[in-house]
Amino acid sequence: MNTQERIVFTAYKLFVKRGYSAVSINDIIKEACISKGGFYHHFTSKEGLLEAVLEVYLYQYYEQLISYFTTEEFSPAAKLKNIFNYLLEFDEKFREEMADEELEETNYALLVMEAVKLFLSIREKVSGYEQRILKVVADTLRIGQTTGELRKNFDCEGMAIALLSMVNGLYDMSLFDSEFDTDNAHRKVQDIFWNMIKPESSVISTDSDYSNLKSANERIGK
Repeated sequence: MNTQERIVFTAYKLFVKRGYSAVSINDIIKEACISKGGFYHHFTSKEGLLEAVLEVYLYQYYEQLISYFTTEEFSPAAKLKNIFNYLLEFDEKFREEMADEELEETNYALLVMEAVKLFLSIREKVSGYEQRILKVVADTLRIGQTTGELRKNFDCEGMAIALLSMVNGLYDMSLFDSEFDTDNAHRKVQDIFWNMIKPESSVISTDSDYSNLKSANERIGK
């Protein structure tokens, strides 16, 4: 880990534990064991450092999700049928990484909310990612309708919004309810969503498709 990476990682941990506003540049310098000159060699401000933290710990998630939907290796139906499997695995990996650093996922969510509230540029960037994700999901649904893999009697933009609402709802429930059965809920919602969009006759195998999608997206995430 080079100096810039160490600064970003240190800031990430402090921001999650205390909140962005409660952490000073001197706190980060002390925790990262660097000089003030070393800090300003890489970052001109705390806000700039926050952007770098979000680039690594938030925006990359958005990019991976966009890549999941835009890869041409698999059919629209396979991607849509297995989206909740993909997200569940991603969430489990993220929680393991948080636990390794003794960080609370709830505090991470609060950090993102604080960043969006404080800085217009971050709010616009997050909003831009969400709009891109809505578009690629709607495009995937539209292609599936054109190829006959999905039923044609639904609005693609509306269904894309429904999918992301389900995803965000599951995340919120798992975040604030320690008793929430995340695995079971993902699988139930996945079945409900697939039944909303599947054609009258569906022969896609969830297990085999997801195994291949998992392999492909491991390559995408590298």
